[in-house]
Amino acid sequence: MALNQPANSLDLNPLDYVWSVERVTNKSRHPNVTSLRTIEAAFVGMDGFFGHEALSNRTVYNWFAEFQRGRTFLYDEFREGCPSTSVVATNVDAVREMIERDRHMTNREIQASLGIDMKAIYTILHDHLNVRKLYSCWISHNDRSSKRLVLNFIQKNVELMTHCLYSPDLSPNDFFLFPNIKKKMRGERFESPEAAVETFRTLISEVTASEWKKCLEICFERMQKCIDLKSEYFEKQ
Repeated sequence: MALNQPANSLDLNPLDYVWSVERVTNKSRHPNVTSLRTIEAAFVGMDGFFGHEALSNRTVYNWFAEFQRGRTFLYDEFREGCPSTSVVATNVDAVREMIERDRHMTNREIQASLGIDMKAIYTILHDHLNVRKLYSCWISHNDRSSKRLVLNFIQKNVELMTHCLYSPDLSPNDFFLFPNIKKKMRGERFESPEAAVETFRTLISEVTASEWKKCLEICFERMQKCIDLKSEYFEKQ
């Protein structure tokens, strides 16, 4: 049986995927047969979608067994004993520092660094830090530090100077240097990447002072054109 990849949902986690696959395949499977191929396909599909954050093979089998026994929820059942001690202020602060230091940090890397279970990591990220993952990067929903910074500027009556965003129309590298170097290197073949880099550096060093002077003159003309067009792009106009 072929299984479709899950939709690229920002809120979908590996357990949700296991549960959704089980609900779909359970309708088409004979009630007295456990499809080993279906479970393996679910694991392969989840591993391809979630990568290092996917559940282990054993965990997938355990959850399918739970669904076969009629379980209809993903959260833990109530049991006597002490609550988990992984979701504490120390771990929350540690995860926050790791995410702020490297927003491409994976759950597996956090787990390896702090030695806490994956469920605790999900709880800290989504319930305590209120972050979600976009394009393999953790994005904070509520950046309180930025709000405090803006408030500090306002309280001190700091005048904010607005400026144009980065524009290739006004960058000498984009409208002068790189296009000219590209023309000179077009059609050449290099034995190694290092040889190409060396040629690139040589061509940059060969740009004359008069060429740079002309480049700066053109740059001022482009600045005025940018002002006249109210910061609109004009490269092809």
